[in-house]
Parts: sequence; C-alpha cells; structure tokens
Amino acid sequence: MSQQVAADRAFLLELFTDYLALEAGHSVNTVESYLRDLRRFVAWVAARGASGPGQVTRKLVREFVFALKDLGLSASTIRRHVSAIRTYYGFLLAEAGTSRGFGLYDENRAQQGSGHADGYARLRHRSLVSVLNLLQPASGVGSVGAFEREPEQGFDVLAIDAFSGDSIPMHLLTREAMLAYMRHLKPDGVIVFQATNRFVDIAPVVERLAAEFGLTAVLVSDAAESNEGADYWISGTDQIIVTRNAQLLAEEPIQSVAQPLTPRPDLRVWTDDFYNLMRILKY
Repeated sequence: MSQQVAADRAFLLELFTDYLALEAGHSVNTVESYLRDLRRFVAWVAARGASGPGQVTRKLVREFVFALKDLGLSASTIRRHVSAIRTYYGFLLAEAGTSRGFGLYDENRAQQGSGHADGYARLRHRSLVSVLNLLQPASGVGSVGAFEREPEQGFDVLAIDAFSGDSIPMHLLTREAMLAYMRHLKPDGVIVFQATNRFVDIAPVVERLAAEFGLTAVLVSDAAESNEGADYWISGTDQIIVTRNAQLLAEEPIQSVAQPLTPRPDLRVWTDDFYNLMRILKY
C-alpha cells in the first residue's frame, strides 16, 4: 500500500470523496479540488504526529493556516483550504452520529476487514466538535457555533423560530447549522422551522437541507376561516416540519394538512460560504 493511499484511509478521505461525489453531487473537478487541499492538510498534520482526524487539535489547525500564509498563498486560496477542512470535519461529525459512525458501522466494517473501521474507532467526538467550532465563521449571540459547543441534548422537537422579520438570520439555514441541529436531535425527532414571512420564502432552502440529510420536509399552514369578527385579528402561519419519522407524519392531524415541499434542484444548499437571498424573495 502506497503512503498516499495509507494516509487517505487513515484520515477517511476515501469516504469523504464518496460523499462529495455521490451524496453532495459535486463535479469531478470540485471533488479533486477538495482532495488536493485536504491532502496538503493531511500531510502537514501527519508530519506533526497526527495519525487520524481525531488527533488533530485546534492548535495544529491554526498553525497550518499560518503556514499557508508563510507560503505566500493568496487570501482566497487560504479561505478555500479552510472551507475544505470545515466541510470535511462537518462530514466526519455527521457520520460519527449515525449508524455508519461509531456503532454499527465499525462492527460491520471490521467483519469485512475494512481499514475504515479502525479510522472511525479513533475518532473522538469532542475533538471533531472542537476543530469544527474553530473553523466556523465568527458570529454573535445565538450563533450556531455556541449551540454546537453545548452538550448533546437529545431533543424530541427543536423549534427554529427566527424568520418572521424582514431580516432573516441566514446562518441558521446552512448545512453547518443543520449539522448542529442534528447532533442535538433524537434519531426520530422533529425540527420545526417557523416559515411565516411576507418577504422571504425559506421553504425551498429547508427542502434542500432536508434532502441532503435524508429527511422529509412538509409544510403545514393555517389561516383564519374568515376576515370578519374575531377572525380578523388572526394571522396565518406557515410551519415546516422536518423529520425522518414517517410514522409521525402519517398521524392525524398532520397527514391531512401537510403539503410536500416542491424541490428546486436549481437551488444550491446554503452553507456558511454560500447563500443567495435574492433567489427566495417573494415578488
């Protein structure tokens, strides 16, 4: 086995490139760009004693970024490296919380003689969260980064109610935010997005996120029966329910009022590095 192949396996880069190509749907060129930047990162941290992603510390990541600056690389190139590492650690954190991570994944792969099981066994959840938080863009009160640092909560329901004003917090609708939500949610739990807004339609953004994480998203709307009397003062609301719990969605009264969200394949999944408010404005 070549040194490059051994490093790719130790740092689970094979699995990550599979995710980029097969699940995230990135082009060959984009996948190669991610792999090139991550291999530089892996070679650098491995030379300093890290034998897998769980052994990479915040200090190492900071020193790597400074090393890129010392090489005279442009700011955009350094940002690209940081983005690649952030996406990579987000993937690892998501995998660690699924059956493909610490539990069934390790046992099944070990029985098949796969080298990936050893790699996952070496992952340390706290280390992944620590590095990912370091790489998150700076944000203030109520940031996803602060939520991520909390101990896992095991919520049955997580309500995201921050989108009713004329200025929405877009960082709460990103892939990185969704990773944080999923970490605190029970496997059959529910995320409810308050989607009532006169100016912005967040439904297609939520639908893209749900699809990427293998969840189902439905819209539940209610409105007053009339515009007269006491009903005049009642405002309609839109709630988006996101879950993998099919039994819950089949229950009444949800089933009879829930509407599936229309997919918009032309809309990219929002990330901390990309979002486009103009694409979801109501006209």
